[in-house]
Amino acid sequence: GANARLPGAELSWIPAQPGVVAPEELQGISGEVGPASEVYRLGALLYELLTGVPPFDAPSTKGIAYAVLRGELVPPSRLARLSPELDRVLRRALARRPADRFEGARELAGALSEVPEAVVG
Repeated sequence: GANARLPGAELSWIPAQPGVVAPEELQGISGEVGPASEVYRLGALLYELLTGVPPFDAPSTKGIAYAVLRGELVPPSRLARLSPELDRVLRRALARRPADRFEGARELAGALSEVPEAVVG
């Protein structure tokens, strides 16, 4: 299936801010783009707001795009004092495969509302 292409597929296009664009969008896999892609975008924004750094970074836009596709996500709780529950929510929102993310913003919001304490200590 299309998900098998994600780890090594070529970039379809490089947007101005590739760090908030879902992997399937970067690769132009139109059949995979949907609500889970928006969840990725929200997850990337939340990650940066809560940790102070983007989920993936590199010296160039193309480098960031490739990091989104192949890079290792640093658990947000290693960068900020976030609870394990919030860490899990953010990591799921930023899952490389759309099927591994929340189905949509409503499900993401529900998971966030169930996080007992966002910041620890």
